[in-house]
Amino acid sequence: MWCNLLLVFLFPLLPAFSFGIKEVTFLRPNEPHVQDVQTMLQMLYVHNKVHVFCKEATPPSLWNVFQSSRLRLQIPAAEDYKQYKAESIKAVHQAHYGVMEDFEGKPMGLGTNKHRIISLSAHNDACYGIYTNSEFALTLEVNSCDIERVAQFIFGFVLWICCPLLTNSLLWVYCTAAALGAHLAGVVVVFGAVLASGEERSFARLCPLKANFKQVYEERPTLVSLMLLVGAWIVYGGSKKGRLLWRYRIIRTLHCRLLRGVAYYLILNASDYRDFGRSCVVVLLVWPEVWQLMNFLRSQYMQYSNQRCLLGVKEVKRDMCTNRSRQVDPPRHFPRYRSEDNPGILRNATQQPFATYENSDRHMRRHQEPLDRQGREDKDEAWNTIFYPNARSPPFSEYRLRSC
Repeated sequence: MWCNLLLVFLFPLLPAFSFGIKEVTFLRPNEPHVQDVQTMLQMLYVHNKVHVFCKEATPPSLWNVFQSSRLRLQIPAAEDYKQYKAESIKAVHQAHYGVMEDFEGKPMGLGTNKHRIISLSAHNDACYGIYTNSEFALTLEVNSCDIERVAQFIFGFVLWICCPLLTNSLLWVYCTAAALGAHLAGVVVVFGAVLASGEERSFARLCPLKANFKQVYEERPTLVSLMLLVGAWIVYGGSKKGRLLWRYRIIRTLHCRLLRGVAYYLILNASDYRDFGRSCVVVLLVWPEVWQLMNFLRSQYMQYSNQRCLLGVKEVKRDMCTNRSRQVDPPRHFPRYRSEDNPGILRNATQQPFATYENSDRHMRRHQEPLDRQGREDKDEAWNTIFYPNARSPPFSEYRLRSC
């Protein structure tokens, strides 16, 4: 009899004991899961109640590189809860026991919005745990092609391409300064919202910065916009006062590196599939250095080939000694003169043939052709217009190079 009465009393409690921390719910896209309020018996006999929800990983492909997954949590604004994110069920419970709470989507104390957005990894297994006694509804939202991620990737790639052109523009420096000031103002706004909430005053509460900034902007759009404008104006004014530093090359180099760093960051975080972002960054990071190396090797090769084509004085004399049997006529515009006429002219005339050989035969041929035509018409009556405009040229028999 007493056993039957005990079973009758414990039978309503069996679902409460069975609904422990080991229960897991797998979510499907766009299917809301509604959790009712816990009964009094569940609140008394079930401790450390954590509702765990998991999603399966999506195989990465070219068509879902920019896929995004997020949870939409609907819970009364006045209700308190704790949430945890991890890659497995065990990690969620460890985070619960270790008091490693995730603050993404939680209110900042500035609004009463019932909808909370929690981002999840799209291409990996992810689990979400919530610890609360109130009712809530949880929905998994999957977007195969997130427009925001695509725009971020395109903007980063265009910024990387235009970086060498933008670094030479002082106007773009002012734009960069304004954007940097707006970003710093956004960080200040999020930090002020964290301090105003009064729950967890630490830097861990700031992360993720992007999601928290969106939440603060939805709660106070006018205040956030005004703060962004003030921050951009302050940094812009400071950059105008220091515009004289733009003439230094190191400042322009630092500006170029800053723009490329921003481009790499945007491309790396454009997709949840980390291997895709790392591959793009590695290719873009190595390409400028490879291009500079190719240009350097090309210039060295051209310099080496030009040095081989040029002949010095010793090489010319050596060729003349080896080819002594062959009659070589010198250029008509570099004749030999007698030393008693002008010693300086003789010295210049003997040095000019070597300079002509060192440069190229193109120079010699360009200046030699009109004189050759004149010499063919009348060799004895040819005039030397280089050294003596009014003097006759020596006989043709004197046009011989000196032997070694």
